[in-house]
Amino acid sequence: MLRELRIRNVAIVDRLDLELPGGFVALTGETGAGKSIVVAALGLALGEKARPEHQRTAGEESSVEALFDDPPPAVRARLEAAGVPAGAELVLRRVLAPGGRSRAFVNDAAVALSTLEEIGRELIDIHGQHQHQSLLRVETHLDFLDGFAGLTAARAAYRAAWERLEALAREREALARGEQEKERRLEFLRFQQEELARAALEPGEEERLRAEREVLRNVGRLAGAAGEAEQLAYSGEASASGAAGAAARRLAEAAAIDPALAAIAGAIAGAQTALEEAGRELQGYLARLEADPERLAAVEERLALIGRLKKKYGPTVEEILARQESLAAEIGRWEQGSARLAALGRELAQAADAAAALAAALARGREEARGRLERRIGEELGALAMGASRFAVRLWREEDPAGPLLVDGHRWRADERGIDRAEFLLSANPGVEPRPLARIASGGELSRVMLALKAALADADRVPTLVFDEVDIGIGGGTARAVGERLRAVARGRQVLCITHLPQIASLAHVQYTVDKKAVAGGTRVRVRRLEESGRINEIARMLAGDAVTEATLRHAAELLGVGRGGKRGG
Repeated sequence: MLRELRIRNVAIVDRLDLELPGGFVALTGETGAGKSIVVAALGLALGEKARPEHQRTAGEESSVEALFDDPPPAVRARLEAAGVPAGAELVLRRVLAPGGRSRAFVNDAAVALSTLEEIGRELIDIHGQHQHQSLLRVETHLDFLDGFAGLTAARAAYRAAWERLEALAREREALARGEQEKERRLEFLRFQQEELARAALEPGEEERLRAEREVLRNVGRLAGAAGEAEQLAYSGEASASGAAGAAARRLAEAAAIDPALAAIAGAIAGAQTALEEAGRELQGYLARLEADPERLAAVEERLALIGRLKKKYGPTVEEILARQESLAAEIGRWEQGSARLAALGRELAQAADAAAALAAALARGREEARGRLERRIGEELGALAMGASRFAVRLWREEDPAGPLLVDGHRWRADERGIDRAEFLLSANPGVEPRPLARIASGGELSRVMLALKAALADADRVPTLVFDEVDIGIGGGTARAVGERLRAVARGRQVLCITHLPQIASLAHVQYTVDKKAVAGGTRVRVRRLEESGRINEIARMLAGDAVTEATLRHAAELLGVGRGGKRGG
């Protein structure tokens, strides 16, 4: 569960520390106060893409830190796999440096941004203002169904089998292009192989050559610096080692009178020895240092060759060497010719059988989950003042005589998600057949369908924290209260953060924060304050009536909060 969120220099937020409890938490405030910036900052901590507008001031570093307690087992497993220490607390940190560079940390250990994103998905599910529109894209519906059905691992196994099948098919197609194509390709590959063999590149060579070139270009400056330093330290008339020796001798004589000076004399004598050693090393350095125009020219030529090869084969010497290895493997495959083609035929048949079996298992899981999802969403919509509506999941397949997967005696059109297609249908009125969401659902209905899906999926994957950014789009009145009650119910056993403009929803929260901003010297400051009872009444009243708050409005706000705390759905 998310316990703390610390934001520094993000958008219009200069500094914000927010402590969050469990249960249903509402964030309210006037439009433009900065509520959505809090969610955007949280998204950065979870690995979302950074944008220029996230940085408050050019030239300053921005950062977001999210502290979680009791991370779930899946997160602990990912941490162990990434070599990151795991404990009772987990801290995700994202730093945006000037110029757009980004760094990610987990428990102060630097990690790849993808690792931060993977861990974040296990901790928080953010539903932003635009996300309910994803329901209008049919291609997302299968993802929702698979998430509810708990088919993530099965789908990943199928996708790996599908990708292997596609890779084998591409290889067979390449080999089957004919002997003429084969010879042209082999000639080209061998030319590249010979070119790289002649170059004989070594790992780290470019960096070593650049360092050597820098020395060769600056022999005069280096000799002057080293020679002057050697004179000052060792061999000059007024050298530091000579002065140290004289000082050591004087103090040694004086130590006969005051033994306290003996240690100091010894220290200075040690310094004299170190200076003498440094002086001799500088003499050796100077003896080795000499201008070598021929070597400089050879280094420049070698670096120019590396530059030409990088343009052709890859941005680094290491990638060029990897390409050299892959060339040998590809040449070997081409030279195997028909024998490889025959072997590929057998491998393809086996890969197709494996992918077909996994696709069939996915299809069975989806068919079994379809009815459960329909019933669950129906229950959720009933709790969201859409009890008369009917939600349905349409599953279908398309035959493809040339398709690679044979399932139940038919060849089906397939892709990396399987052989199924899915679409969500909705009927908002009794007696009307369900139709595609994209053709009939209003904005308010879409928001509620998405909330119903999120509630169903949350039970399936048990993400500990859910964030809803303005889930109240297009609704009001009794519907808003139903949405608030559902959010409060979902918050049993988990944390729910909701940004809302509706008093009916905010009044049902266990805890309410208000977000405001004010002009200060040099810019704008955003505040987030936890409201106690009187503060909540005033804020709910503002949400009800805007600037025209009256005694009647305050009484209405108090009534809303009373129901929110003590009503039968209070939770």
